[in-house]
Amino acid sequence: DDGWSSQYDNAMPILSANNLPATFYLINDALNTASHNYFTDLNQSIVASVTSSAVTWDPIYVDPSISKYRFADNFATTGTSTVSVIYDPLGSAGVTSMAIGTVPPNGSGHAAFSFTLPARDIGTPIQISHASTGSLTVTTPKLNPYDTGYMTSDQMADLQARGYEIGAHTVHHCNLTLLPVTSSCAFPANGGSSASQEINNSKTDLMSLGISSLHGIAFPYGAYDAAVKSLLQSAGFTYGRSIDTGYATPSSDVFALPAQTVETEMPFNNFKYLIDYAATNKVWAIIVFHQVDSQSATVNLGSDGSVTPQLFTQMMNYIASKRDSNNNPVLVKTVNDVIPMLGA
Repeated sequence: DDGWSSQYDNAMPILSANNLPATFYLINDALNTASHNYFTDLNQSIVASVTSSAVTWDPIYVDPSISKYRFADNFATTGTSTVSVIYDPLGSAGVTSMAIGTVPPNGSGHAAFSFTLPARDIGTPIQISHASTGSLTVTTPKLNPYDTGYMTSDQMADLQARGYEIGAHTVHHCNLTLLPVTSSCAFPANGGSSASQEINNSKTDLMSLGISSLHGIAFPYGAYDAAVKSLLQSAGFTYGRSIDTGYATPSSDVFALPAQTVETEMPFNNFKYLIDYAATNKVWAIIVFHQVDSQSATVNLGSDGSVTPQLFTQMMNYIASKRDSNNNPVLVKTVNDVIPMLGA
């Protein structure tokens, strides 16, 4: 749920290593904020200084309270290349250069690095440089604020390309049953005027960002009623996922599917029980995670229902072992893939 950057950075590699599918429900407003590209910001005037082996962009003025960023570009180089950031540390008399990532020679490569800067003086810019030991060409640079805690549209597109399902989680993460009260929204500044707008716009916005098919929505705060379910059907969604505790069966309401939410640092034996129960009783367990990050990181971002990468690895390894075993093996699917199988 929510589209946290830790899901992409930490959870996705663990899922991929175990060849496990998953469904990611994204909040449009959080996604759009994290996807802001300083290189295309009309308030910036950015020009590239280009040589045969390096590209250095003009200084970029960013909010000094933002410390974490994500840089990406496409490149072609005959040598090893390094991306660096130049900045003025707080109280320093001069600038400092810090390498944020290195990539090997590649005729058609993609560089993507997240990095954290220490405190900086107010009004001082940062500068990005991509240099190579050989010839170098660079296109489509992107610099996104990454301390929002949410993934970018590029990461969402990569998840889709890897075969994961993308689902909606409304535009502003509002309690759909309480609108138009904007205090019911996690991101109330830009809207949340009606449940219909939150549902319909979440679909159209994600589709405009390149999501090829969008079937389901997860209810923010798990809140829904008959009117909300009717709006889902009108918007063309084929299922809704709640946080009502339970397992999905042929008698389940596909517009209010039950789930099993993993609470913060759920004991591993409790998680094993969920999987074993589903396998033994031949029901579907929709397992809901939020952040997959260190406890300190999730506390700082105010997120509950989170697990460490170490515990997530243990959980995914267990699911993979049950899937691959000859003794009562389990199937693992995206939520959308389960819908036509509920009667199986």
